[in-house]
Amino acid sequence: MYVLNHRNRIALTAAAAMLGGLSSQAANAELQARDLDGNASTTEAFYDTALNLTWVANGNLFKTQYDANPNIIQDMIAGAPVMPDQFSSDPSGNHVYTADDWSDPNGAGSGTPGVNGAMNGFGANAWVSYLNSTQYGGVSSWTLPKVTPRNGTEFDFNSSGLYDGTTDSGYRIESTTNPLSHLYYVTLGNKAAVDLSGNEAPGGGLLNSGPFTNLQNAGYWYGTAAPTDPFTSWFFSNFDGSANASGDNLFSVNFALAVAAGDVAAGPGGPGPAPVPVPAAVWLLSSALAGLGILGRRKTAPVA
Repeated sequence: MYVLNHRNRIALTAAAAMLGGLSSQAANAELQARDLDGNASTTEAFYDTALNLTWVANGNLFKTQYDANPNIIQDMIAGAPVMPDQFSSDPSGNHVYTADDWSDPNGAGSGTPGVNGAMNGFGANAWVSYLNSTQYGGVSSWTLPKVTPRNGTEFDFNSSGLYDGTTDSGYRIESTTNPLSHLYYVTLGNKAAVDLSGNEAPGGGLLNSGPFTNLQNAGYWYGTAAPTDPFTSWFFSNFDGSANASGDNLFSVNFALAVAAGDVAAGPGGPGPAPVPVPAAVWLLSSALAGLGILGRRKTAPVA
């Protein structure tokens, strides 16, 4: 039998560390960077090859826009979509937009509009409408993510699957029909904050944001009404990894991440995704393994 010498152990440790890094990169391999402003040094969106949709790269884009232009709220109000509001004081029964639609009474700034980027459901829909009217990134087809039944016909809310990802609502949902959940678990490799019995589990929450910037460890709006109430909406929680079909009423506060169907930017040379270079970690790993091959021939003497 042979034993590893000190140099072998060092090389194996390094290779294992690189493999760990590669597994993380592999989780993000579904995302392909897209330049939407003509500046190749920046990334404004990611094409998701598994979901065939494009995410904005900034997980709190509204706050970034507000910081650059506080008048954005008035611009959004001016072009906001008509949405029914069960509590509206307007004779039309439609929502009357105010700056409060983009404030978080429990967040930073004690409810000052735009300060932390959170918004209610009305504000989220108005923001997406604003992205389209201003053609953010040259695109006019932005929406909030949509949830569809995984069986193609009707939602499954069986409580027996609440924690194991086998239904449409709950934890550990990896189905592509639930885009925010798929992004959280499959693409970014995060974990649920509860175990399969519903007890608190360590390591949950948004620990890996991947290549996204400003992604929040909080709730994000879906653009799908909850099945029991048209005045509530699905949302996904990055805080614990749950997709919530019971929804938040449209006056609740979450963040918003816009998407567009398909690949909004063609790659060099014509339609389709741009070529993706081999990550540096790949050739670093190859070098490490090659080193192991050399060191492998330098075994210590046999042990009796």
